[in-house]
Amino acid sequence: MTAVLQNKKALINGGTAGIGFAAAKAMIEEGAEVIVTGQNTLRVNAAVADLGSKAFGLTAASQDAETPASAGPRRSDRSMRARWCSRWQ
Repeated sequence: MTAVLQNKKALINGGTAGIGFAAAKAMIEEGAEVIVTGQNTLRVNAAVADLGSKAFGLTAASQDAETPASAGPRRSDRSMRARWCSRWQ
């Protein structure tokens, strides 16, 4: 069987459960590396553990009404973005 998605990368928003998790699992089985995102760090980590070594996770940070969007990403978000950008080039 040929891995259709060999050497491909996918970003799956909401990939910690349900259809998103099933899509991530199917893509990995076809050879892709995936990043799953979610709002809950524990669920993101659990999904990545279940999906295996070809899965990576990001926790989405939502802005609250008191934090202006112009404040930009938190320091941890910037460092993670730098790490992922170099990994996925």
